[in-house]
Amino acid sequence: MQRGSVGEPQLLGDPGLVPVLLKTAGKDGADVEKDLRRLRPLKTEAEYDPDDIPVSAASLAVARAERCVAVARRVVASLR
Repeated sequence: MQRGSVGEPQLLGDPGLVPVLLKTAGKDGADVEKDLRRLRPLKTEAEYDPDDIPVSAASLAVARAERCVAVARRVVASLR
């Protein structure tokens, strides 16, 4: 989390604050928070569950990640 993105200092040690701060960052932040919230359980499952992630769940995760990237690109472009 960079200082200029939501008006807060960098957060290097507490990833639990990221969703809270994203919710305060307007529509873009809320959109990213929603997708990250839905991706987080899949991250844990992928790390600790020896079974493969179903293709449907993986495809949905990729789509959510792509939405996060699209928001980030849009925000960066607006700052130029």
